[in-house]
Amino acid sequence: MGSGKKGLYSGTRGSSNSPLHRSAMVMSNYLEEWAEEVVERLEKISKNKRREFNTASIVYDNESGKYFYGRNGWIKEGDPVKNEQIFGENGFLPKESLNKLKIGNCAEVDAINKALNAGAKIENLYILTIKTYESSFGEYKEACENCTFAFKGKIKKNHSGWTEL
Repeated sequence: MGSGKKGLYSGTRGSSNSPLHRSAMVMSNYLEEWAEEVVERLEKISKNKRREFNTASIVYDNESGKYFYGRNGWIKEGDPVKNEQIFGENGFLPKESLNKLKIGNCAEVDAINKALNAGAKIENLYILTIKTYESSFGEYKEACENCTFAFKGKIKKNHSGWTEL
């Protein structure tokens, strides 16, 4: 497992392909637990780092039974391996942003990128995204225009919804 409590920083959690594990309630509980640990870690670094963390996503791979976690701003940190299906010449993301957000910087992209890099198939993925602001922690957040363009109709289900394009 990973380096955080209960191994939650590893990018995956447990393994089961029962219908319960892809339910919004279970995914939301796992995601909130993971996001609380991220908040705790970021608060130790700086208040700015904490404020920058405003969105978290969890992806469930229905084939492997694994969970993958993502957060906004991940693309700025480190040197993530960008999956060709998302970022390639013919990747899912739009060529130009459909909103004011940087393409590929969303929590959904981070979590789906991790799942695809682990060998998941896009059509087997369930996703759920929450807000991580102090005032609205845990509230569902629908995918932005860029993520809606990239993933709607490709993944199995988005529990938190899509933006109208």
